[in-house]
Amino acid sequence: YFPETQTATVQVSAERVTNSALEVDAVQKEQPIEGVPVHTASGGTWALTFPIVAGDTCLMLFSQVGYDHWLYNDKDEAGPFNGVTPHPDLFRQFSLDDGFCIVGFNTIPRAISNVLETGSQWRNADSTQAITLHSNGLIVVE
Repeated sequence: YFPETQTATVQVSAERVTNSALEVDAVQKEQPIEGVPVHTASGGTWALTFPIVAGDTCLMLFSQVGYDHWLYNDKDEAGPFNGVTPHPDLFRQFSLDDGFCIVGFNTIPRAISNVLETGSQWRNADSTQAITLHSNGLIVVE
């Protein structure tokens, strides 16, 4: 994860199965995808950030068309490229180059333990530090 650009290198947890004249059901491991934008919960002038570390799991979503104009230039439209329209990036469809990453989806073996069922918490993994909002209105900082 690269916090300065809010992008990550993501290893997809799926293999690609291919068939050819020489080989049936060949399994190929996917290569890591670099420069993937990572979702940060934010709005207005506020953001909720978390330390993202190597090995954290995530959900990958893919844009229907190329989004380079948005990601690199903060533009809503791609515009012409060297006077030619449409921009070449718009020809990409569901490309691995146009993925998004949402961190926080956990596998069953990595499920968060001791989830509070009667309120909300902001806490570390082992619950040694927590801010708890109880359903009865009580707020506890530990």
